[in-house]
Amino acid sequence: MPESLHRYVDAHEITDWVYRRALVYQRHLRRPVAVSHVYMPPKYEDIALKIEGNRGVLFNEFEVYSGHPIEQVEQEIRAIILDDEACLDLSCSKGEAGLRATRAYFDTEGPAMISISFHPGDRYAYHMRFDRKS
Repeated sequence: MPESLHRYVDAHEITDWVYRRALVYQRHLRRPVAVSHVYMPPKYEDIALKIEGNRGVLFNEFEVYSGHPIEQVEQEIRAIILDDEACLDLSCSKGEAGLRATRAYFDTEGPAMISISFHPGDRYAYHMRFDRKS
């Protein structure tokens, strides 16, 4: 697990976490919109195997398979230059601009899943709506 995730997980636990990699697609696009690197505690290994490669929203699938609701999600999105591996996975040009989205998902017992997703800039859109109550 990358060092950047140590703020969510104690260093001694890291080696036990299950790792999965999945390409994420949208129906109308032939190329993947992201490559996700997903880490889960060993107690969720069976769930990690079920969600690998599926096209749904990760934490929704986690909730369905585990019966544990996700209580909190922490997210960080950064602009980056995609590395060679991500470019190969995403069918994009070397040195292309992209985004790295790091998300930590917490259930009532602590971190349940951490994902690092890489998105090419031309295949990422973020939409948010704020409603103000008077």
